[in-house]
Order: sequence, then C-alpha cells, then structure tokens
Amino acid sequence: SAPRAGLAVLGLGAGVATALVAVAPPILIEAVAGLALLGALATALASAVTDPATREAAVVTFVVTASGVTLVGVGGAFWGLVAGCLMLLLFHRRPPAAPDQPAPAAPDQPAPAARERSTRVP
Repeated sequence: SAPRAGLAVLGLGAGVATALVAVAPPILIEAVAGLALLGALATALASAVTDPATREAAVVTFVVTASGVTLVGVGGAFWGLVAGCLMLLLFHRRPPAAPDQPAPAAPDQPAPAARERSTRVP
C-alpha cells in the first residue's frame, strides 16, 4: 500500500512539474538544463585529464570542439577529434627521456659530484 501511495504522489508531482515547465520561459529551461549538466561535464573533464600522457590532447580536443568552429561545412566535433589526434601523434613521436639519467642540478647549486669533492678533507 505504501509504494502505491508514493507512486500516486510522484504522479501528481509530475503533472505539476509539467505544468510549471510549460509556462516557464524557454531561457529558464535551458539554464536549468545547463546547470544540471555541470556535474557531468566536470566529471568527464576530470577523467579526461587524469592521464598525464594524454592530458594535452584531451584539453585541445575539448577546446576545439567547444569553440564551435566550422571549416568546409564540417562542425567543431570533427575538428576537435582531428586536433586531439594530431596532438597525440605529436606527443608520442618524441623519444621518451631515459629514466636512469639524473636530473640536471639547479643553476645556483654545484653538481652532486662537485659537492662531494668539496666536502672531502685531503
């Protein structure tokens, strides 16, 4: 009996919500829909930029797609994918840095080997 009463209340609420949406100005409906999508957009962007190897390509894809650019009659979604793929190709063509090489010393500090020699007493 309780689930049926809950469904009846939801049904009446849906009717009221539909009536309110019908009399609301279209710009208000668009604004509410945009606000409702902000969480999904934030989650998608956060997951797109988590991998450092593809972060730049993901951002370029998003920016080009969101710009709405149209070239030769083709929309921004296609050009965003093209730009993102080009970025991936550019970043993956660079040879990776060798992991066994030490990081360069800061300009104001001597190299580690020079420091060791200077602290030894002959």
